[in-house]
Amino acid sequence: MAFSNSINVQTQKLLVLVILLLATKAHSQETVSFNFTKFTAGDSSITLQGSASVTPAGVLSLTDHSEGAGPNVGRVLYSNPISIWDSESGEAFSFVSTFTFEIITYPGDPQADGLVFFLIDPTNPTIPENSGQGYLGVVDARNALNKFVGVRV
Repeated sequence: MAFSNSINVQTQKLLVLVILLLATKAHSQETVSFNFTKFTAGDSSITLQGSASVTPAGVLSLTDHSEGAGPNVGRVLYSNPISIWDSESGEAFSFVSTFTFEIITYPGDPQADGLVFFLIDPTNPTIPENSGQGYLGVVDARNALNKFVGVRV
């Protein structure tokens, strides 16, 4: 009887360990964090698109205000795709984003259309056609099937 009891206790310990590991996995999420205090040209963690550029002072400029540039669009993507879905449960992860920006107007330039924080499909990260001006470089004005999530600032 003592031998049978010993096996039963070992089985219970193993079962408790498996349950604890599964419970830990069920509530674990990989934390991703990044902070840009200054931008540098050639930084591999960001992808500049369209008219976006980094000034010598380390400021990110989304549009080209040089004489004769005309209407243009620029955007910046974080280069390392971040999953927002739990592949096992199918549920979305929560996230927090904080950013600071300054909109500078230039004498003689018309005011621009705005700024948007967006999430897009990483398999198609290009600026859509027909997405200038009020479409903020995210939405193709001639396509009703644009796939993105955005918050216009």
